[in-house]
Amino acid sequence: MNAVMMVGLLHHLSDREAEDLLELAARALAPEGTVVSVDNCFEPEQGRVARWMSAHDRGQHVREPESLVALAQKVFKTVDGTVIRGITRIPYSFWMMRMGNPLPRPDLDRSVE
Repeated sequence: MNAVMMVGLLHHLSDREAEDLLELAARALAPEGTVVSVDNCFEPEQGRVARWMSAHDRGQHVREPESLVALAQKVFKTVDGTVIRGITRIPYSFWMMRMGNPLPRPDLDRSVE
């Protein structure tokens, strides 16, 4: 698989569940593939309404970008991202993260059946 896209998913998962999902995505990925995730986040330049929206989201694991990067770096060598604002009518802050080059995990078989 050349790409895996996760939209509005990680903030519904605990750290362990998110790491398991990222490991599954890494196993499914072609050698040069990319995983992209987009999730609402808490970030320093966030307005009051956007912060309130994230705090009251049904997902109980809304994180700051640094926390999402730390999760991804447990599975991928290459992790980068950016905060996205102003793309919805309701003020929201999103973290879009790109991940690639899965770390070697001898305990995991990287092939997905």
